[in-house]
Amino acid sequence: MSKHKNKVKPSAEPESQNTPDISIIVTAYNVEKYLRDCLDSLLRQTHPNIEIICIDDGSSDATPEILQEYADRDPRIIPIYNSTNQGVSVARNLGMKQARAEFLMACDGDDFYAPEMCAHMLAAAQTTGADAVACEDNIIYHAHPEMKPSDDFYYSLKYSGLQPMSDPLVYHTDLSVHNKLFRKSLIEKYDLTYPEGLCYEDAYFVVAYFCISQTIYYLNERLYNYIRRDNSIMSNTWSNKQAKDTAIDHLYEAFRLYDFFQAYQLWPRYAELFWQMYLRFASFAVENSKTAERRKQARTETAEFMNRHAEELTLADEGTRNALHELVSRHSFFNTTRIKRLLLRFMPVYRLQVENVLRLRNLQAGNRDILNQALDNYVKEKLS
Repeated sequence: MSKHKNKVKPSAEPESQNTPDISIIVTAYNVEKYLRDCLDSLLRQTHPNIEIICIDDGSSDATPEILQEYADRDPRIIPIYNSTNQGVSVARNLGMKQARAEFLMACDGDDFYAPEMCAHMLAAAQTTGADAVACEDNIIYHAHPEMKPSDDFYYSLKYSGLQPMSDPLVYHTDLSVHNKLFRKSLIEKYDLTYPEGLCYEDAYFVVAYFCISQTIYYLNERLYNYIRRDNSIMSNTWSNKQAKDTAIDHLYEAFRLYDFFQAYQLWPRYAELFWQMYLRFASFAVENSKTAERRKQARTETAEFMNRHAEELTLADEGTRNALHELVSRHSFFNTTRIKRLLLRFMPVYRLQVENVLRLRNLQAGNRDILNQALDNYVKEKLS
Protein backbone atom coordinates (compact mmCIF):
# COMPACT_ATOMS: atom_id res chain seq x y z
CA MET A 1 0.00 0.00 0.00
CA SER A 2 1.30 3.42 -0.88
CA LYS A 3 2.51 5.60 1.95
CA HIS A 4 0.43 8.42 0.44
CA LYS A 5 -2.94 6.72 0.83
CA ASN A 6 -5.75 8.48 2.65
CA LYS A 7 -3.98 11.81 2.72
CA VAL A 8 -4.60 15.27 1.36
CA LYS A 9 -1.73 17.62 0.66
CA PRO A 10 -3.06 21.05 1.66
CA SER A 11 -2.14 24.22 -0.16
CA ALA A 12 0.61 26.10 1.66
CA GLU A 13 -1.09 29.04 3.38
CA PRO A 14 -3.88 29.29 0.78
CA GLU A 15 -5.19 32.52 2.24
CA SER A 16 -1.92 34.26 1.38
CA GLN A 17 -1.77 32.92 -2.16
CA ASN A 18 -3.39 34.45 -5.18
CA THR A 19 -6.75 32.87 -5.84
CA PRO A 20 -6.54 30.70 -8.96
CA ASP A 21 -8.75 31.54 -11.90
CA ILE A 22 -9.56 27.89 -12.62
CA SER A 23 -9.60 24.76 -10.50
CA ILE A 24 -9.02 21.66 -12.62
CA ILE A 25 -10.30 18.47 -11.01
CA VAL A 26 -8.36 15.42 -12.21
CA THR A 27 -9.55 11.90 -11.38
CA ALA A 28 -6.96 9.13 -11.57
CA TYR A 29 -7.36 5.40 -11.06
CA ASN A 30 -4.67 2.99 -12.27
CA VAL A 31 -3.54 5.34 -15.04
CA GLU A 32 0.23 5.12 -14.59
CA LYS A 33 0.67 4.85 -18.39
CA TYR A 34 -1.12 8.14 -19.02
CA LEU A 35 -0.86 10.34 -15.93
CA ARG A 36 2.44 12.03 -16.80
CA ASP A 37 1.09 13.19 -20.16
CA CYS A 38 -2.06 14.44 -18.44
CA LEU A 39 -0.25 16.43 -15.76
CA ASP A 40 2.37 17.75 -18.20
CA SER A 41 -0.41 19.12 -20.40
CA LEU A 42 -1.95 20.94 -17.44
CA LEU A 43 1.35 22.38 -16.25
CA ARG A 44 2.02 23.66 -19.79
CA GLN A 45 -1.21 25.68 -19.97
CA THR A 46 -0.68 29.11 -21.45
CA HIS A 47 -2.84 30.53 -18.65
CA PRO A 48 -0.76 29.62 -15.58
CA ASN A 49 -3.02 30.87 -12.76
CA ILE A 50 -4.65 27.51 -12.12
CA GLU A 51 -4.76 24.87 -9.43
CA ILE A 52 -4.77 21.18 -10.28
CA ILE A 53 -6.63 19.05 -7.74
CA CYS A 54 -5.75 15.46 -8.55
CA ILE A 55 -7.52 12.62 -6.75
CA ASP A 56 -5.88 9.20 -6.75
CA ASP A 57 -8.88 6.97 -6.22
CA GLY A 58 -7.23 4.01 -4.50
CA SER A 59 -4.96 2.98 -7.36
CA SER A 60 -3.00 -0.27 -7.11
CA ASP A 61 -0.34 0.73 -9.66
CA ALA A 62 2.23 3.55 -9.60
CA THR A 63 -0.37 6.32 -10.01
CA PRO A 64 0.01 7.72 -6.44
CA GLU A 65 3.80 7.80 -6.66
CA ILE A 66 3.70 9.65 -9.98
CA LEU A 67 1.17 12.09 -8.56
CA GLN A 68 3.33 12.81 -5.51
CA GLU A 69 6.38 13.31 -7.73
CA TYR A 70 4.53 16.03 -9.66
CA ALA A 71 3.04 17.59 -6.53
CA ASP A 72 6.54 17.93 -5.04
CA ARG A 73 7.65 19.63 -8.25
CA ASP A 74 4.85 22.20 -8.68
CA PRO A 75 2.75 23.73 -5.86
CA ARG A 76 -0.22 24.18 -8.20
CA ILE A 77 -0.82 20.43 -7.96
CA ILE A 78 -2.85 19.46 -4.89
CA PRO A 79 -2.99 15.68 -4.45
CA ILE A 80 -5.74 13.79 -2.65
CA TYR A 81 -5.30 10.07 -1.93
CA ASN A 82 -8.26 7.80 -1.31
CA SER A 83 -7.39 4.65 0.60
CA THR A 84 -9.83 2.60 -1.48
CA ASN A 85 -11.43 2.94 -4.89
CA GLN A 86 -14.65 4.89 -4.28
CA GLY A 87 -15.63 5.90 -7.82
CA VAL A 88 -15.41 8.97 -10.01
CA SER A 89 -18.32 10.77 -8.32
CA VAL A 90 -16.73 10.61 -4.87
CA ALA A 91 -13.41 11.79 -6.31
CA ARG A 92 -14.94 14.74 -8.16
CA ASN A 93 -17.03 15.78 -5.15
CA LEU A 94 -13.86 15.80 -3.05
CA GLY A 95 -12.20 17.93 -5.68
CA MET A 96 -15.06 20.43 -5.80
CA LYS A 97 -14.91 20.86 -2.02
CA GLN A 98 -11.20 21.59 -2.21
CA ALA A 99 -11.47 23.97 -5.18
CA ARG A 100 -10.77 27.67 -4.56
CA ALA A 101 -11.43 29.11 -8.02
CA GLU A 102 -14.72 30.48 -9.33
CA PHE A 103 -14.42 28.39 -12.50
CA LEU A 104 -14.19 24.59 -12.44
CA MET A 105 -12.99 22.24 -15.15
CA ALA A 106 -12.37 18.50 -15.22
CA CYS A 107 -9.83 16.16 -16.76
CA ASP A 108 -9.63 12.39 -16.63
CA GLY A 109 -6.20 11.11 -15.68
CA ASP A 110 -5.80 9.28 -18.98
CA ASP A 111 -6.67 12.30 -21.15
CA PHE A 112 -4.94 15.65 -21.68
CA TYR A 113 -5.57 19.32 -22.53
CA ALA A 114 -4.43 21.38 -25.50
CA PRO A 115 -1.99 24.08 -24.25
CA GLU A 116 -4.48 26.91 -24.75
CA MET A 117 -7.57 25.18 -23.34
CA CYS A 118 -7.71 27.02 -20.01
CA ALA A 119 -6.95 30.40 -21.57
CA HIS A 120 -9.62 30.11 -24.24
CA MET A 121 -12.32 28.64 -21.99
CA LEU A 122 -11.71 31.30 -19.32
CA ALA A 123 -11.68 34.18 -21.82
CA ALA A 124 -14.98 33.00 -23.30
CA ALA A 125 -16.60 32.94 -19.85
CA GLN A 126 -15.20 36.26 -18.69
CA THR A 127 -15.89 38.10 -21.95
CA THR A 128 -19.51 36.98 -22.29
CA GLY A 129 -20.53 36.27 -18.68
CA ALA A 130 -21.72 32.81 -19.70
CA ASP A 131 -22.61 30.34 -16.95
CA ALA A 132 -20.95 27.52 -18.90
CA VAL A 133 -18.49 27.10 -21.75
CA ALA A 134 -18.24 24.04 -24.01
CA CYS A 135 -15.50 23.14 -26.48
CA GLU A 136 -15.03 20.19 -28.82
CA ASP A 137 -13.11 16.94 -28.28
CA ASN A 138 -10.19 15.56 -30.21
CA ILE A 139 -10.70 11.81 -29.84
CA ILE A 140 -7.67 9.51 -29.95
CA TYR A 141 -8.54 5.87 -30.60
CA HIS A 142 -6.47 3.38 -28.64
CA ALA A 143 -9.58 1.18 -28.91
CA HIS A 144 -12.99 1.19 -30.63
CA PRO A 145 -12.06 3.07 -33.85
CA GLU A 146 -15.40 1.90 -35.27
CA MET A 147 -17.07 4.50 -33.02
CA LYS A 148 -15.52 7.45 -34.86
CA PRO A 149 -18.56 8.34 -37.03
CA SER A 150 -20.95 8.44 -34.07
CA ASP A 151 -18.34 10.16 -31.87
CA ASP A 152 -17.81 12.85 -34.50
CA PHE A 153 -21.48 13.71 -34.40
CA TYR A 154 -22.10 13.33 -30.67
CA TYR A 155 -19.12 15.43 -29.57
CA SER A 156 -19.40 18.06 -32.28
CA LEU A 157 -20.94 21.35 -31.21
CA LYS A 158 -24.37 21.90 -32.74
CA TYR A 159 -24.31 25.60 -31.80
CA SER A 160 -21.75 28.39 -31.72
CA GLY A 161 -21.21 31.52 -29.68
CA LEU A 162 -23.29 32.70 -26.75
CA GLN A 163 -26.67 30.97 -26.43
CA PRO A 164 -29.55 31.27 -23.95
CA MET A 165 -30.30 27.98 -22.27
CA SER A 166 -33.22 26.11 -23.86
CA ASP A 167 -34.68 22.61 -24.03
CA PRO A 168 -33.34 21.83 -27.52
CA LEU A 169 -29.90 23.10 -26.55
CA VAL A 170 -29.72 20.85 -23.48
CA TYR A 171 -30.96 17.86 -25.46
CA HIS A 172 -28.51 18.33 -28.34
CA THR A 173 -25.34 19.04 -26.32
CA ASP A 174 -23.07 16.18 -25.27
CA LEU A 175 -23.33 15.27 -21.59
CA SER A 176 -19.62 15.08 -20.75
CA VAL A 177 -18.00 17.32 -18.15
CA HIS A 178 -14.43 17.09 -19.40
CA ASN A 179 -14.96 19.56 -22.27
CA LYS A 180 -16.80 22.19 -20.24
CA LEU A 181 -16.24 25.02 -17.78
CA PHE A 182 -18.63 25.59 -14.86
CA ARG A 183 -19.15 28.30 -12.24
CA LYS A 184 -18.54 27.07 -8.71
CA SER A 185 -20.87 29.70 -7.23
CA LEU A 186 -23.78 28.29 -9.21
CA ILE A 187 -22.91 24.72 -8.19
CA GLU A 188 -22.80 25.75 -4.53
CA LYS A 189 -26.05 27.72 -4.74
CA TYR A 190 -27.91 24.57 -5.79
CA ASP A 191 -25.79 22.13 -3.77
CA LEU A 192 -25.11 20.23 -6.99
CA THR A 193 -22.89 17.16 -6.63
CA TYR A 194 -22.09 14.08 -8.64
CA PRO A 195 -24.30 11.10 -7.66
CA GLU A 196 -22.10 8.76 -5.68
CA GLY A 197 -22.27 5.02 -6.24
CA LEU A 198 -23.50 5.33 -9.83
CA CYS A 199 -21.83 5.25 -13.24
CA TYR A 200 -22.53 7.76 -16.04
CA GLU A 201 -22.43 10.55 -13.46
CA ASP A 202 -21.66 13.16 -16.11
CA ALA A 203 -25.14 12.87 -17.63
CA TYR A 204 -26.93 13.81 -14.40
CA PHE A 205 -24.50 16.59 -13.51
CA VAL A 206 -24.50 18.30 -16.92
CA VAL A 207 -28.29 18.23 -17.40
CA ALA A 208 -28.88 19.53 -13.87
CA TYR A 209 -26.26 22.27 -14.26
CA PHE A 210 -27.61 23.38 -17.63
CA CYS A 211 -31.11 23.68 -16.18
CA ILE A 212 -29.92 26.06 -13.43
CA SER A 213 -27.93 28.13 -15.94
CA GLN A 214 -29.00 31.06 -18.06
CA THR A 215 -26.41 31.00 -20.84
CA ILE A 216 -23.67 28.89 -22.38
CA TYR A 217 -20.87 29.79 -24.77
CA TYR A 218 -19.94 27.28 -27.49
CA LEU A 219 -16.26 27.50 -28.38
CA ASN A 220 -15.77 25.69 -31.69
CA GLU A 221 -12.23 24.48 -31.02
CA ARG A 222 -10.93 20.99 -30.27
CA LEU A 223 -9.21 21.62 -26.97
CA TYR A 224 -9.76 18.39 -25.01
CA ASN A 225 -7.89 15.25 -26.03
CA TYR A 226 -10.06 12.26 -25.16
CA ILE A 227 -8.49 8.80 -25.36
CA ARG A 228 -10.81 5.91 -26.11
CA ARG A 229 -9.28 2.82 -24.53
CA ASP A 230 -10.24 -0.62 -23.30
CA ASN A 231 -11.54 -1.13 -19.76
CA SER A 232 -13.27 2.24 -19.57
CA ILE A 233 -16.86 2.38 -18.30
CA MET A 234 -18.23 2.83 -21.82
CA SER A 235 -16.06 0.01 -23.19
CA ASN A 236 -17.45 -2.31 -20.53
CA THR A 237 -20.97 -1.12 -21.34
CA TRP A 238 -20.60 -2.10 -25.01
CA SER A 239 -18.79 -5.38 -24.43
CA ASN A 240 -20.56 -8.73 -24.39
CA LYS A 241 -18.97 -9.66 -21.08
CA GLN A 242 -21.33 -10.13 -18.18
CA ALA A 243 -19.13 -8.33 -15.68
CA LYS A 244 -19.86 -4.70 -14.78
CA ASP A 245 -23.42 -4.62 -16.03
CA THR A 246 -23.98 -0.99 -15.03
CA ALA A 247 -26.30 0.29 -17.77
CA ILE A 248 -29.24 0.47 -15.35
CA ASP A 249 -27.41 3.26 -13.51
CA HIS A 250 -28.51 5.54 -16.34
CA LEU A 251 -32.10 5.01 -15.19
CA TYR A 252 -31.19 5.82 -11.59
CA GLU A 253 -29.54 9.04 -12.81
CA ALA A 254 -32.94 10.00 -14.29
CA PHE A 255 -34.66 9.35 -10.94
CA ARG A 256 -32.20 11.69 -9.22
CA LEU A 257 -32.67 14.30 -11.90
CA TYR A 258 -36.42 14.30 -11.20
CA ASP A 259 -35.73 14.81 -7.48
CA PHE A 260 -33.37 17.69 -8.29
CA PHE A 261 -35.97 19.40 -10.47
CA GLN A 262 -38.55 19.09 -7.72
CA ALA A 263 -36.23 20.29 -4.97
CA TYR A 264 -35.26 23.49 -6.78
CA GLN A 265 -38.58 24.46 -8.37
CA LEU A 266 -37.43 23.58 -11.89
CA TRP A 267 -40.70 21.73 -12.40
CA PRO A 268 -42.82 22.20 -14.50
CA ARG A 269 -40.49 24.58 -16.43
CA TYR A 270 -38.34 21.65 -17.53
CA ALA A 271 -41.00 18.92 -17.36
CA GLU A 272 -41.11 18.27 -21.09
CA LEU A 273 -37.30 18.19 -21.28
CA PHE A 274 -37.15 15.85 -18.29
CA TRP A 275 -39.37 13.27 -19.98
CA GLN A 276 -37.30 13.49 -23.16
CA MET A 277 -34.16 12.85 -21.13
CA TYR A 278 -35.96 10.14 -19.16
CA LEU A 279 -36.72 8.33 -22.42
CA ARG A 280 -33.09 8.59 -23.46
CA PHE A 281 -31.74 7.39 -20.10
CA ALA A 282 -34.29 4.58 -19.75
CA SER A 283 -33.70 3.37 -23.31
CA PHE A 284 -29.96 3.27 -22.63
CA ALA A 285 -30.55 1.26 -19.45
CA VAL A 286 -32.86 -1.28 -21.12
CA GLU A 287 -31.05 -1.72 -24.41
CA ASN A 288 -27.52 -1.91 -22.97
CA SER A 289 -28.22 -4.26 -20.07
CA LYS A 290 -26.41 -7.53 -20.71
CA THR A 291 -28.89 -10.15 -19.51
CA ALA A 292 -32.60 -10.74 -20.01
CA GLU A 293 -33.10 -10.51 -16.25
CA ARG A 294 -31.36 -7.15 -16.06
CA ARG A 295 -33.32 -5.79 -19.03
CA LYS A 296 -36.54 -6.90 -17.36
CA GLN A 297 -35.50 -5.11 -14.17
CA ALA A 298 -34.73 -1.91 -16.07
CA ARG A 299 -38.02 -2.09 -17.96
CA THR A 300 -39.99 -2.78 -14.77
CA GLU A 301 -38.40 0.09 -12.83
CA THR A 302 -38.95 2.41 -15.79
CA ALA A 303 -42.66 1.54 -15.81
CA GLU A 304 -43.02 1.81 -12.03
CA PHE A 305 -41.61 5.35 -12.08
CA MET A 306 -43.99 6.30 -14.88
CA ASN A 307 -46.94 4.88 -12.91
CA ARG A 308 -45.96 6.79 -9.77
CA HIS A 309 -45.82 10.00 -11.78
CA ALA A 310 -48.67 9.36 -14.21
CA GLU A 311 -50.16 12.82 -13.78
CA GLU A 312 -46.83 14.53 -14.42
CA LEU A 313 -46.24 12.31 -17.44
CA THR A 314 -49.07 14.18 -19.16
CA LEU A 315 -46.64 17.13 -19.44
CA ALA A 316 -44.49 15.13 -21.86
CA ASP A 317 -45.05 15.57 -25.57
CA GLU A 318 -47.10 12.88 -27.29
CA GLY A 319 -44.16 11.34 -29.12
CA THR A 320 -42.19 10.91 -25.91
CA ARG A 321 -45.16 9.37 -24.07
CA ASN A 322 -45.76 6.89 -26.88
CA ALA A 323 -42.09 5.94 -27.04
CA LEU A 324 -41.95 5.37 -23.28
CA HIS A 325 -45.03 3.14 -23.32
CA GLU A 326 -43.54 1.15 -26.19
CA LEU A 327 -40.23 0.81 -24.31
CA VAL A 328 -41.81 -0.73 -21.22
CA SER A 329 -44.17 -3.00 -23.17
CA ARG A 330 -41.56 -4.65 -25.39
CA HIS A 331 -40.06 -7.94 -24.24
CA SER A 332 -37.20 -8.25 -26.70
CA PHE A 333 -34.58 -5.67 -27.52
CA PHE A 334 -31.76 -5.25 -29.98
CA ASN A 335 -28.70 -3.45 -28.75
CA THR A 336 -28.60 -0.79 -31.42
CA THR A 337 -25.18 0.47 -30.33
CA ARG A 338 -23.55 -2.93 -30.83
CA ILE A 339 -25.35 -3.47 -34.13
CA LYS A 340 -24.17 -0.11 -35.46
CA ARG A 341 -20.61 -0.85 -34.34
CA LEU A 342 -20.62 -4.13 -36.24
CA LEU A 343 -22.04 -2.47 -39.37
CA LEU A 344 -19.52 0.34 -39.20
CA ARG A 345 -16.68 -2.12 -38.79
CA PHE A 346 -17.57 -4.71 -41.42
CA MET A 347 -19.68 -2.84 -43.99
CA PRO A 348 -17.74 0.01 -45.66
CA VAL A 349 -20.78 1.13 -47.68
CA TYR A 350 -22.83 1.59 -44.51
CA ARG A 351 -19.95 3.45 -42.88
CA LEU A 352 -19.66 5.80 -45.86
CA GLN A 353 -23.39 6.51 -45.76
CA VAL A 354 -23.26 7.26 -42.02
CA GLU A 355 -20.32 9.62 -42.50
CA ASN A 356 -22.15 11.47 -45.28
CA VAL A 357 -25.25 11.88 -43.10
CA LEU A 358 -23.15 13.19 -40.21
CA ARG A 359 -21.39 15.67 -42.49
CA LEU A 360 -24.77 16.95 -43.67
CA ARG A 361 -26.06 17.27 -40.09
CA ASN A 362 -22.95 19.13 -39.02
CA LEU A 363 -23.30 21.47 -42.00
CA GLN A 364 -26.91 22.19 -41.10
CA ALA A 365 -25.98 22.76 -37.46
CA GLY A 366 -23.21 25.11 -38.51
CA ASN A 367 -25.70 27.33 -40.32
CA ARG A 368 -28.04 27.53 -37.35
CA ASP A 369 -26.45 30.40 -35.50
CA ILE A 370 -25.79 33.11 -38.06
CA LEU A 371 -27.19 35.79 -35.76
CA ASN A 372 -24.49 35.03 -33.18
CA GLN A 373 -21.59 35.24 -35.61
CA ALA A 374 -20.75 38.84 -34.83
CA LEU A 375 -20.46 38.08 -31.12
CA ASP A 376 -18.51 34.91 -31.88
CA ASN A 377 -15.98 36.89 -33.93
CA TYR A 378 -15.70 39.44 -31.15
CA VAL A 379 -14.86 36.80 -28.57
CA LYS A 380 -12.35 35.12 -30.86
CA GLU A 381 -10.57 38.45 -31.24
CA LYS A 382 -10.36 38.66 -27.47
CA LEU A 383 -8.98 35.11 -27.30
CA SER A 384 -6.27 35.72 -29.89
